[in-house]
Amino acid sequence: MQSLTAVRRDGFPCVERGQALSFPSHFLWGAATAATQIEGHVSNEWTDVVARDGNTCRLACDSYHRYPEDVEWLVKLGVKAYRVGIEWSRLQSHPGAPLNQKELDRYRDLLERLKQAGIEPMVVLHHFSNPPWITASGGWLNYATVGAFADYAGKLVAALRDRVRLWNTFNEPDTYASNTYLLGEFPPSSNGGSIRSVP
Repeated sequence: MQSLTAVRRDGFPCVERGQALSFPSHFLWGAATAATQIEGHVSNEWTDVVARDGNTCRLACDSYHRYPEDVEWLVKLGVKAYRVGIEWSRLQSHPGAPLNQKELDRYRDLLERLKQAGIEPMVVLHHFSNPPWITASGGWLNYATVGAFADYAGKLVAALRDRVRLWNTFNEPDTYASNTYLLGEFPPSSNGGSIRSVP
């Protein structure tokens, strides 16, 4: 049997074919979701997009109301980390607005439940969705969006810094930019084409 030796990188040991690969004890195995895909009950540019299976984000998985069950499932799965999206549309009604306290408290409760379950949250500030007022003003093609996002991100980090250690500022920016502004696969389909498919 021919053996292959992996190059030692980033603290991982060399591994030969047939040998078990081990991960460092601090490696976080987890799960990930996007707020628009699971929460439902939100108004953003994805609200009325129809997926291949005929569903929309209007109800989604109703995680907005069922997030305590979601945490229970994460515990049953044995994960130690959860990448959770925060829906910007819920938190700000216009540029520079204070964060919606009711919605912020809901996210705080989710984070507290994760902490009590021993699950490390990684909060995503932007996962492919924008508030309607961002879309109406030209989305990310309008330079003012950068300032609006910085305002939102600064306020959210200040509000949750006691509960969150890991942050993801912008999920897959290359995927978002190319699918939104080049291919027209994501709303608002700025290349003039129609939304052809949504997984």
